[in-house]
Amino acid sequence: MAFPRGSFLEDFSPRLRACFLRRRGLFLRSMDSVPRRATRAWLRAHGGSSAEGLDSEGVRRGALDPSWVYLGRHGKLLRPLLASIVLEAFGRRPESFLPLLGMIECQEAATCSFDDVVDDSPLRRGGPSTHELHGIPLAFAAYQALYNASWSAVFDPSMPLSAEVRLAVLDALAREILAYGLGQCQELRWSRERRLVSAERYLQMSSDRIVFMSFNGPMRIGALVGGCAGARLKALVEFGTWLGMGYHLHGDELNLFPRSGDWGKAVADDVPSGRVTVLYREAWRRSSPAARRILLKPFGDPRARDSDVRAALEVVRGSGAVECNRRWIGTFRARAARALRRARLPAAGGALLSDMLRFMTETRRM
Repeated sequence: MAFPRGSFLEDFSPRLRACFLRRRGLFLRSMDSVPRRATRAWLRAHGGSSAEGLDSEGVRRGALDPSWVYLGRHGKLLRPLLASIVLEAFGRRPESFLPLLGMIECQEAATCSFDDVVDDSPLRRGGPSTHELHGIPLAFAAYQALYNASWSAVFDPSMPLSAEVRLAVLDALAREILAYGLGQCQELRWSRERRLVSAERYLQMSSDRIVFMSFNGPMRIGALVGGCAGARLKALVEFGTWLGMGYHLHGDELNLFPRSGDWGKAVADDVPSGRVTVLYREAWRRSSPAARRILLKPFGDPRARDSDVRAALEVVRGSGAVECNRRWIGTFRARAARALRRARLPAAGGALLSDMLRFMTETRRM
């Protein structure tokens, strides 16, 4: 099957690409749980008796339209892809768990909208951010509405799940969203204070902050629903954690030094937003006082000049920080590979997850 030039599918292995294309329509259908228009039936299902007094047109314009900014662009759909691979590895049909696959992608879209407000990012997935189109108040409110509505998927009666599994999924999500919030608050404080904390502290914060919106969540959900427990469940969640950390650091490099013209965000927006990364911290640690002044000038300054950002990027590039960042990625990739082996998945599922690991930490260009 042909795919567009410049697509992230070019960076997939052939078998991973085939798996994605086979499931893509399923993932897109899963997001239909969030309608384009607020029908009375949908409002009653999500708002109870209070829905009778809601203005359906106001709900559409105030909540659904902002929610569909990112659902409509839908990104790479990596999270439902991961969950479906795990489900299939344990003999489950992903088609039977459409509400959960939709929930995973809806929560990712909602979290992206929230993060872009926090970081004041103007672009996401190749277009204006939610708050650029609808304003910060509506972006926040729509993020909360979409996120809250997605929880109902856990209790959808159409899925063949026991009450015990439903509650286990709910419990995991509740814990992860708390860790995400605490990590996000810590990063915001560092950015406000323009603090270049140690690589170790940054990585610990990142692990907390990405635990929800990264990849151990989909791995855990797929494993729980698939009937996995004990040491194998722990290994799959660990695989997702190290996969997410590698993906995150690889993304930090792409943010500063994109490998594709189709990078979907503003180039190097981490610098004026003051977001701490291993790259920037290591460049600071390795630089002379004069170079440090170049690094600090645009850092955390939303009005930084492009020339100052470019000068800072040259310092980062020449400092050896990129190579250090890649060594961390290699460490996380090795840990993920070991965890995957401990999970003892069937050969086909293990091979697909190995391919996913290589894509997320090495071959991804956008």
